[in-house]
This record gives sequence, structure tokens and C-alpha cells, in this order.
Amino acid sequence: MDLGFETIGNATVIVHDGGPLLVTDPWLSGTAYFGSWTLSHEVPEEQLANALAARYVWLSHGHPDHLSPESLVKLKDKPILIGDHYGGRIAAGLREEGYDVRILPTGEWVPLSERVRVMCVPEYFQDSILLISVDGTLIVDANDATDRGGGELLRREIARHDDSFLLCLTGYGDADMINFFDEEGRRVLPLAAEKTPCGPGVAALCEMYGLRNVVPFS
Repeated sequence: MDLGFETIGNATVIVHDGGPLLVTDPWLSGTAYFGSWTLSHEVPEEQLANALAARYVWLSHGHPDHLSPESLVKLKDKPILIGDHYGGRIAAGLREEGYDVRILPTGEWVPLSERVRVMCVPEYFQDSILLISVDGTLIVDANDATDRGGGELLRREIARHDDSFLLCLTGYGDADMINFFDEEGRRVLPLAAEKTPCGPGVAALCEMYGLRNVVPFS
């Protein structure tokens, strides 16, 4: 691929410009949360090679299905891009491990190549959104983040692009706090058990931000 993007796994985007340029939240192998989460599918060899060949890595936040230590060590020779989170805990920890960490300025476009630039929008839950402009097409990598004050900025930047894609957490909650039991040991069914269709919620996000396309993600 000369120019464009592809997605794999949990929340991983690979952006190309004359070759693999950027990989986000690489979870390429191993488990998360002490073995309770695994990748649902094996990463195809071609996409794995592209992820490992990318020139930059971006991490949205510190949850292990996004910041996978087992995967990240395979990319230790790459610059790690992260948002300007309050306290800088992730940056400090990675630097102690010998990673080249670069803090992206909040709300500013940073060129990664001639045709690709990125803008990071961190939020106060220590997550962050990455806007990726690929020669005029916008990718909104929202992963697990929510709108905590950055909505106006996002709508403005989305409106400036002819085409846009939303990549965000989709589902009915089956991966979040679902194993609860009462004092008698009876399971308390979570809201996820209702399996409420997630389409209307995603459509509402697109309408709110003015987005045109959605990629199932995170």
C-alpha cells in the first residue's frame, strides 16, 4: 500500500505513506489483564510485518489492551508518540524502560511525512484521541476516549476534511465489569446481557461530529 490505512486487532491502525508510517495501540500478541483478555484472531502475517515496520508508534492510554508491554518491546527502536497527559506517568515509565518518548502538543498538527500529519487531543481520564490526516482524508482514532471538552475542536477539524472515518469503542459492554455476584453467590446480570444494538449510538456520534464513515474498533 502506498497511501492509506488499515486496522487490525483491538485498536490498532496502521497508516501508510510510501510504506508503513504509523501504528497505533499495537496489541500484536499475548494477553491483557492477567490473561483474562486475548486477541480474538491471530494477526495476519502481512499486517504484523507492517506494524513492526512502522516508523512511529502512538499510544492512547495505559490500559494493557492498548499499551501492551509484550507487543511494545518489539517496537523499542521506534519513537513513541503520546498525548500530554497530566502528571506524565506513562511517559516517565516508558523512558525508564529505555523508550524514545515524544509528547505531542495538544490540539496542534504535527507532520509525520509529506502526506500524513497527526493531532493529539488528550482528555482528563488519561485517554486521548488522535486525528490522522492522510492527504486530506481524516481518521478520528477515538479508541476508548470520550468527549471531555474536545468536541468543538473535533467538529472544526472534521468539517475541514472532505472525507472522514470514525474509529471508536463499539459494542454493548461485554468487555467491561461483567462478572458481579451477590452475597449468595448468584450472578448479577450486567447491562451487557441485554445485548442492546450499538448501531444507534455510533450513528449519533457520527451525526454529532459530522463524520461520514465508521470502522468497528477497540
